[in-house]
Amino acid sequence: MIRYLWLASFPRSGNTFFRNVLNDVYGLNSLSFESDLITQDHDRSRTLLVKTHDLPFQLKDYSPKKDKVIYIVRDGRDAICSLAYKRKNLIEPSSDLQKNFEEATYAEKGSFFGGWDYNCRLWLAEDPILIRFEDLIANPKQVFQELEKIIPLPKANWDELPTFEKQKSGKTKFGFDGIANKDIVDHNQIFFRKGGTGNWKTEMPMDLQQYFWNKSDDLMYALGYSEDGKINPVDASKIKTIADAKFFNYKLKNKLRLWSFQLKYRSFKKSIKRILLNK
Repeated sequence: MIRYLWLASFPRSGNTFFRNVLNDVYGLNSLSFESDLITQDHDRSRTLLVKTHDLPFQLKDYSPKKDKVIYIVRDGRDAICSLAYKRKNLIEPSSDLQKNFEEATYAEKGSFFGGWDYNCRLWLAEDPILIRFEDLIANPKQVFQELEKIIPLPKANWDELPTFEKQKSGKTKFGFDGIANKDIVDHNQIFFRKGGTGNWKTEMPMDLQQYFWNKSDDLMYALGYSEDGKINPVDASKIKTIADAKFFNYKLKNKLRLWSFQLKYRSFKKSIKRILLNK
């Protein structure tokens, strides 16, 4: 039996919609953070579903031998657009949109959950069940019927399928916990921005489009994404080549670990300095 089922993705890739389908159609709850596992009773008769944007090696409770992963992927250019606008419209209104785009695209020193490229590469190496955002929103019923062949799911009630408008109005559990009041509705109006594909063509600066493509073209082609935006079938053989690049992935993990350590060390030094100055 699967211990934990990790619902992994780079941010703004459809994880929330996926969780709302699990909740509304199948009656399955999922945890929003790995830390939420502490509050669970760990009933071994059921599998716990946990959402994450973190990289595999950053999860303390993740075990490749005991757990299973569903990885939801979206054209990285659309994910970055959504992330840049979310920061501007919801998290930090005073932020500069151009800078938001740059920071999310470059993802320097492993910021933004490693960036789209590294997040995808390291999760693909975990042999996940791969689900594309574009397929999910085009035909969620078909995607989940295929998923039912791989993992056991309760009987579906497709009359309860959460539409984009239902989520945008705050009438679903995830997005902002589905608590009904005016502030939450306003939040959801922003959180569920467009829900479409190809927005990057008019929203993402051209220089960043080119930078992104030059860095991730092999990964994009493998996942069925083309430079002009056309969506093709996933190339399983190319995915396997990327997933099996053990030496590259090993170096990548070490680089990300080093960056994380440096960030924590600098933060520690600043904390000590503040303490000494306040004495």
